[in-house]
Amino acid sequence: MTDSTQSGGNADKRAAKTVGAKAKRPARRRRTQGERSAETTAKLLDAAVQVLLEKGYSGFRIGDAAERAGISRGGQLHHFATKNELIEASIAHMFESEVVQSQADASLANDDSVMSAAAEHAREFLQSDLFRLSFNLLVSLPRDIELADRLRNISRASRPTIEDAWVGRLVKLGLDATDATSAVGALWSVQRGFLATNHLGFPESVSSSGSADFAEALLAKHIAHGINRPAAGSRAAKV
Repeated sequence: MTDSTQSGGNADKRAAKTVGAKAKRPARRRRTQGERSAETTAKLLDAAVQVLLEKGYSGFRIGDAAERAGISRGGQLHHFATKNELIEASIAHMFESEVVQSQADASLANDDSVMSAAAEHAREFLQSDLFRLSFNLLVSLPRDIELADRLRNISRASRPTIEDAWVGRLVKLGLDATDATSAVGALWSVQRGFLATNHLGFPESVSSSGSADFAEALLAKHIAHGINRPAAGSRAAKV
């Protein structure tokens, strides 16, 4: 057999393997209508958030969100017929993501630094696009607009779930559920308070991060004491 004949035979074998591999490759699954609709909705919601952050409620145009998402006017109308519907869905979508994030952060926190992790999560949330956007919308919308009430309801329904992720984490460590709820609530109140003083322009001595760290440390000590404290009615408690 000549070299050229052998080379040709090897080429034929490679070609045959390639054809065989293509034949065996499973056909790409076509997305369902529901999957395509969910993808379109997600694009619209993400685009709406960006437009809101840039232009605010008064400058928001639903067509701008559709254009940024690369979706036709007809496609946009199929999912959200009005400006307020899209804004409400966008805020709800962001809160849903925040709930998932809080649960992930709480589950990954080290046992000896749960309060530090909870404080960091609270700070990040209060500095997030979601908080800034929600706050600005509620301030700029007249109180008699139905959208404002809907946004408040979304926030009220989501906040306990976000905080409960950290409450549950503390309970797993052995803290009483009531104490855990109070500690997490106090932590968020402290963080919101320092955020407000910063926005209002109080002196640095009043709104310094050192004060927030001090409050966090006090809560951490309280929690450590509660975790190590014998349960009421136990033999150790009686002693």
